[in-house]
Amino acid sequence: MGVLILSESQFLIPGLVDTHIHGPQYVFTGTGYDLTLLKWLETYTFPKEAEFKSVDHASDVYSKVVGKSLKNFVKHLVENIASPLVTPCITPRFVPSCTSELMEELGNIAEKYNLPIQSHISENIGEIQWVKELHPDCDSYSHVYDKYKLMTNKTVMAHCVHLTPQERKLFKEKGVGISHCPNSNFCLHSGVLNVRRLINEGFEKIGLGTDVAGGYSPSIMDAMRQALISSKVIHIDSHAGEDEKYPALNFANVFYLATLGGAKVMDLDKKIGNFIVGKEFDALVVDISSQMGKPLLLSDNPGSSLVDQFKHDDHMSLFEKFIYLGDDRNFERMYVGGKRVF
Repeated sequence: MGVLILSESQFLIPGLVDTHIHGPQYVFTGTGYDLTLLKWLETYTFPKEAEFKSVDHASDVYSKVVGKSLKNFVKHLVENIASPLVTPCITPRFVPSCTSELMEELGNIAEKYNLPIQSHISENIGEIQWVKELHPDCDSYSHVYDKYKLMTNKTVMAHCVHLTPQERKLFKEKGVGISHCPNSNFCLHSGVLNVRRLINEGFEKIGLGTDVAGGYSPSIMDAMRQALISSKVIHIDSHAGEDEKYPALNFANVFYLATLGGAKVMDLDKKIGNFIVGKEFDALVVDISSQMGKPLLLSDNPGSSLVDQFKHDDHMSLFEKFIYLGDDRNFERMYVGGKRVF
């Protein structure tokens, strides 16, 4: 194996982790954001997902969404990524679309086979009210999932925007991971998750999700920026009070959420998330000198730089510029499990 010498404009980062994305929704990414969550689901999600009864349709869509999310040619993916990287996951969509019998059986399957679980919770105020009407015997949305053994240390819950203090306590007790999906939360008028409060309360399992197609971008770079914006919104709102209770997240914080934080959420932090000796080599070679005129990963056509460099820039300022200004055209190489996939 040869040695790769990085240039002054290149650096290595751990692979970015998307903790929440909907493959079947990719077909309507970027549409319907004048609607709120429940109406959006009725208008776009449920009808479009019904079309996946066609195997040919599913194959076409998943080839596109995997290629887009990995920024990779699907042929290389098939040849280079082995099946141990794929784990079955119990996925009740959310409480309103699941019968009690279904949730009970899913909880039993997850327990029997020690499987991860993923779902949605407290994304939208109307959704929370709906759950309350469907399950009046439960004192919270989280209680419904917990009743059916779906709240475990291998559970990932997306959104979590409107969790009560009691629900946050239950999350910590059960070791549930949180997928923060700021783009989607803005687009579907759902609310703003207070990530700094979660950190202050001792939560360690927080990652980022694109939530395509609730979010319009499949890029975790976008998720990092949206997380910064949502945190600043919370900061501005809290700053209007008597004290500054929730300092805004910074670029280092959201990079952590996109890497090791996401790995912890997915129960993969023993394998990936950083470059600790003994972990698998999941990595991206970033080149901040990449050109705007360069089509995504395909050529070296000249153009204006994505990230301009000046004499005063040091390594940290260039890294911060990459977080705010870079995109997948800055990715020169990708390694998954020690294998180069582009």
